[in-house]
Formats: sequence, C-alpha cells, structure tokens
Amino acid sequence: MRGRGTRTCPRIDKKKFMIYDFFENHKYFNDSDTDIFSGVGGGSYKVSKPQKPKTPRELIELGLEDEWLYSVNYVEVGPQGERIDKKQYITNWEKTISDSEDDPIIKIIKKNGGIIVGSTNMDEAAFGGQTSSSFYGRCLNPNNIKLSVGGSSGGSAAAILSGLVDNAIGTDTMGSVRIPASYCGVFGFKPSSITINNKDLLLLSDTYDTIGFFGKNLFNINNIFNLINIRNKDYEMPQKINCIVPTQIFEDQINPDVLENFKKVIILLKSNNIEIIEKELDYWSPNTHRKGLLKIVENEGAKNLSNLLKNSQSKISNFLRSNLQFGQNIRKTDIERIKEDLFKVKTKTQNIFKNFDLMLTPTTPQSAFNIEKEQPLNQANFTSLANISDLPAISLPYKGNHKKPLSVQLMAANNNDKILLKISSIFEKILQ
Repeated sequence: MRGRGTRTCPRIDKKKFMIYDFFENHKYFNDSDTDIFSGVGGGSYKVSKPQKPKTPRELIELGLEDEWLYSVNYVEVGPQGERIDKKQYITNWEKTISDSEDDPIIKIIKKNGGIIVGSTNMDEAAFGGQTSSSFYGRCLNPNNIKLSVGGSSGGSAAAILSGLVDNAIGTDTMGSVRIPASYCGVFGFKPSSITINNKDLLLLSDTYDTIGFFGKNLFNINNIFNLINIRNKDYEMPQKINCIVPTQIFEDQINPDVLENFKKVIILLKSNNIEIIEKELDYWSPNTHRKGLLKIVENEGAKNLSNLLKNSQSKISNFLRSNLQFGQNIRKTDIERIKEDLFKVKTKTQNIFKNFDLMLTPTTPQSAFNIEKEQPLNQANFTSLANISDLPAISLPYKGNHKKPLSVQLMAANNNDKILLKISSIFEKILQ
C-alpha cells in the first residue's frame, strides 16, 4: 500500500466528477465540490433493499466493492455531466495501471514476497494537511468521519486503522506521515534521508521529501523498514535511556488536552526508568521555522512542477496553483536567508544527540480536528524539526483516557534509525 500511488490515476479530460449514489450513501459524503445524483441510471443492476453502512469500516468496504460499476452503463463527469462509456473508462484505467512501471521500492517489496493491495488517497502533489485536495475527494477518518485524517498521506493512515493492510507507504516533507498517524492513532515513521533514496519519486521538495512508513504496531514498521533499507548503522542500546524535552513546546500554541496528556506521558516514562531532561532549545522557534520550511517547500515545488504551473490548462486545483505561484515569487535572497537559518537549526539540533539518546515532543499541537472548522496552521510545528534537521522520527500512539487518538514523537540522531526503532519498542510497551 503506498500513499504516492495516485500519480498513476487515469488522465480523463474532465474537470469534476458527478457521483451516482444508488445506495443512498450521499449523506456520508463530505466533499461539497462533488455533484451527487441519487436517481436511477442506465444500468440493469438491481438492489432490492440497499443497506446503509453503519460504520466507517463498512463505508470503506462498500467503496472498495465498486458496485457502482455494475449499476450504470456510463459514467458522468464534468460540470455538465458529460457521459463516458463505462467499458472505455475501465479499459483506460487498466491500461494506465498496466503501462506504469513500479518504482524501486515497490519492486523490492514484491521481490521479497510483499503484496501490493492498491493506492491510497492523498493530497494533490502531496501538498496539503487534510487529504482533501484529491482527485478522489476527502479521505475519511475511520475513528470519526467528522474528524480530519491529516495529510498529505492521510489515506495510508486510514487504511492501517481500518484494518485493510498491515503496512502502508507515504512521504514526509514536514510531517506528512507522522501527522496522519497521530490523528488516526497508528504508528508513523520517517527515516533519515540517507537510508532510503528518494530520487525516483515525483518530488515536491528535493531537499525534504522522505519516504515514510505506517503500521498498526512497531513489529510491522520494523518489517517493512528492514525489507527496504539497505544501509543503516547497527544499534547499540544505551544502558539508561535519556530524553530531552524542548521546553518551548509548553509555550507554543498547544491545545490543553494535548499538553495535559503529554505531561502524563512524561510522568509515566519517568516511573519506568526513562530519564527526562527538560531544556530550552534557544535557537529553535517551532512556528517560525515551520513557516520557513514551508516557503522552501513551496519554492522547490514550483520548480519541480513548473510544467504544470506554466500550463494554464493543466488539471491542477486552484489551491495547488496558488501555492506554487506563491513559491515561485519568493525572492532568491529570502530563500537563501531561510536556508542559512534552517542550516543553523539542523547543525545545533544534530549536536544535541552527543549528550542525549532521544528528543521527545507531542507529535502535533492538537489532536484530530473537526473538518468543518478551519485547518490549524501549526499542525507541523513539532514534526518539521525532524525534517529540517534530517532526523529519524516516529509517532507513537498513546492510549490515554481521551476520546481522540493521542501520540508522542521520538527523534534520534541522523542515521540512527535502527536505534530509534529499537528504543521505540520499549516506549510502545509503556504507552500501551
């Protein structure tokens, strides 16, 4: 299962889909930009008593069955409902898939006995924080369809939580693996950039795009990481684990429920012989440096997707186009200044691990937010530090007494991925 797989979708020269809802499921759809038609189509498939899905899992399974293909003779697309022959649509889809060549990671997985189930939903161009800017509409959070699944690789996290797969793949540029993992209550791991080559990706950011992994537990994370990884130094477990906790996270715009439960985690870890040292990182401003990283990503994205940006007829959303245009217009001197600042953050952060085994923070300043409310701008305030500093980082779910999933983030020194995963197994037992 891979989060970036939507790049293989068929290119149909239409702007918008009209969904034929024969099974009375339109009340579950939350994509306001999609036209819903619940009348009778041109097909012959009959359903005597349509069964309404009662759970998110059942809704997902209904979608996977693709029963609509049997219900209609044609597919209506575009704002005027232009008709495309169903058989032609399916043929074009199958040809697109068959003609596409597996990337190296998928080849390795298949070679070693892995089974690729399918592609998951993601934000367009991996640029977004809700998995809503997609050809397929918004991804639903299986915990609660009113809550955000995060982004950009939200479909991968949802697939894990729904029990559809054991492992999933996504990309992490500012937290796009760890944030969805946190909102869904599953495990999300971003390796060091040196461990896995990203040159074969359709890149948004040359500097910061990193392939990451999802799993329902650390056992699954370790399995897929060991399957793919070919270079990483062996670990040597410390006699006593010590963690630095940056004190500025307590002063950041962090939600009270997240802060309260994070303090409980600290107490719990201390009671299990984990040494916790709270210390200010006076060179790191979570909000300021997240904004700086975002500008670099927007600027590099504008270069990497320049062909789409130059073509006014290209099938990209206004949201993506406006962000890429913004990145394109950032002055070179500003980019150079931001890069210099982020390099200082990277150097000083990496030096911290000469004295500490791990860095501990909440994964996000908030738990999964309501999709009807405005998207928080600070979602990546804590996760972006690992991207800036090129650290391996993992989001670990914490089963507290809160209704929404909670998680913490662990970071380790660059290229100490295996050490991080080994120590995380200890944390997994404590937090569960």
